[in-house]
Amino acid sequence: MNRAFCTCCVMSLTMAVPSIVVAQSNTAFDGAYAGVSNSSIGTDPGCHPFSPMPRPLTVRDGVAQFTGGSFASGDIVFEGSVSPEGDLRMWDMFSHNIIGKIDATGKATGSVSIGDTGCVLTAVWQRQ
Repeated sequence: MNRAFCTCCVMSLTMAVPSIVVAQSNTAFDGAYAGVSNSSIGTDPGCHPFSPMPRPLTVRDGVAQFTGGSFASGDIVFEGSVSPEGDLRMWDMFSHNIIGKIDATGKATGSVSIGDTGCVLTAVWQRQ
């Protein structure tokens, strides 16, 4: 009985360790990120950032959230995830997709294509 109990404990720990590692790595990029810059690329006259600095980006438990510009119905909220490697993906209610990366220094960069005019907005944040 003692041997069976030990085997069960070892198996339980073996199964739990990968999930503990994943949980820790998903929080490696958690924190508050202050806006550093906004830029745009595109020929459409309406292709420009709403402001010179992006609003803050927050990451908690691997979940990223950013409130973009305002729309007639209110603020546009992007929400998504950060992978253990720092890959950033967020979506808004219009299915706009911010794709980016957070590096080891805490610099986050994300870009979103707006409409079908080739307008790309890019934001840069830095972890505080």
